[in-house]
Amino acid sequence: MADLGPERGRLPRAAEGPVHRAATRAASCSARDKAIAKKLLAYHRIPVADFVVFPRGARGAAAASGCSFPLIVKSLTLDASIGISQASVVEDEDKLVERVRFIHEPIGTDALVERYIEGRELYVGVLGNQRAAGAAGLGAAVRRRCPRTSGKIATERLKWSLAYQKKHGIDSGAAQDIAPEVMARIQETLQARLPQPHALGLRPHRPAPGPRRARPT
Repeated sequence: MADLGPERGRLPRAAEGPVHRAATRAASCSARDKAIAKKLLAYHRIPVADFVVFPRGARGAAAASGCSFPLIVKSLTLDASIGISQASVVEDEDKLVERVRFIHEPIGTDALVERYIEGRELYVGVLGNQRAAGAAGLGAAVRRRCPRTSGKIATERLKWSLAYQKKHGIDSGAAQDIAPEVMARIQETLQARLPQPHALGLRPHRPAPGPRRARPT
């Protein structure tokens, strides 16, 4: 899979019309650019990890100003954990340079470098068209028999390789054992800080109209 680059956003533009009910082009591009998404969240006082972007074509990768090791290196625009492996977490500048080059060349996108925060990774679904949005549910990757070398991040292989999942007993589903105070904090963040969908260019989903019937003559 390759980044669409300048082409991204053309599909939403082509689809916008009488039957298009998804996000606008601006919202789609903002969602795909992790740096823009982080800036939007930070503006609404939702904490995000310190980060810096290394564009393709830049000469080398200097130390990430303002960020302390360990760091994690990702594609700026690709999702689905493409390009993410245990080597994505770097502990020194040499490994940082090496991983940024990997994102630039084989992966083919700009690199996002952010402070690595160790902890449990949760996925939160959000429902609602007003500011009082609600958490539709928490999901997590359940790793029952992961090898010791698998680390603590959800890599591309862990998420998408069926053979790897079967071998190590990996499944995904509703997150378990979430402390009540954590759930309350998530809900408070959604309701008090998450911007209204229209501010992000999102639109309520409506079913596409069916085919028009010919008028009787």
